[in-house]
Amino acid sequence: MTIEHLKSKIGGVTGIPWSIAEGNRRTPSVVRARWIMLYALQHYCPWMSLQEMAEVICRECHGTVMHGIRKANELYAYDENFKAQVDAVLERE
Repeated sequence: MTIEHLKSKIGGVTGIPWSIAEGNRRTPSVVRARWIMLYALQHYCPWMSLQEMAEVICRECHGTVMHGIRKANELYAYDENFKAQVDAVLERE
């Protein structure tokens, strides 16, 4: 699955167009869309560095990616809505 395809699927699942997610907004729904992307990148592209993942979500700092991955893993374990969104993105067509 390509990164462009992931961006499209995340937009469809969350209702947040990727053009918004890659912007500067920090609303919870936009941040969750970025976290879904990080979770998906971990799944599909385990070879990617933290800096490469930061570039995909249009951030400069790998620390943002580390925090996002940690939060995404926590939410996946405890938040049924987040888990359903992630599963819908990871689902193969």
